[in-house]
Parts: sequence; structure tokens; C-alpha cells
Amino acid sequence: YGTLIEHYGNRNELGSALYLLKECVDVHGFPPGEGFVKQIRLMCRQRGITKDVRLEKLIGKDPLEWLRKGENSKRREYSKKGNRGIVELRNTFLRV
Repeated sequence: YGTLIEHYGNRNELGSALYLLKECVDVHGFPPGEGFVKQIRLMCRQRGITKDVRLEKLIGKDPLEWLRKGENSKRREYSKKGNRGIVELRNTFLRV
């Protein structure tokens, strides 16, 4: 099922992909892996129909949602690269 769902997703055939996804969950009891359904997630998110098709109920929450939320979730200011601007500001205040 996974490969066929991915095939339909890559060809922007959302209806066929969702139909197969529902069938897969009915037959096996769980959805295919995230790699097979990522195109379906993308299409639904772009069209704004994620809640209409109850995608989260079918395949669960998006594991990469934290990545899309932005810099606040990643706490970059504590990493070496993100901290360099803060350190420079502190140094300028100390010099004055």
C-alpha cells in the first residue's frame, strides 16, 4: 500500500491517495510509514484541507511539525552559531 500511496501522492492525485490510505488503515489497522505519506501531508497543508479530510486522525501528527514552527522552537540562541550575535552585543556593552 505504501508505495502505491506514494505514487499517487507524487502525481498529485490526492483523492486516490486518500482512498488507498483509508483502505490501508482499515485492512492493517495502522498507516504506512511517514516517507510514503509525506506528499499527501504536503498537498493537504498547501490546500488547507487537513482538518476536512481528518488527516491527523488517519495517520497521526506530523513528526516534522516542530521544524516548521520556526526558530523559536529550535532554541538557536543557545547554540554556538546562534549565540555569536548575543556574545558580540554583550562585548560591546562591556567596552562602553
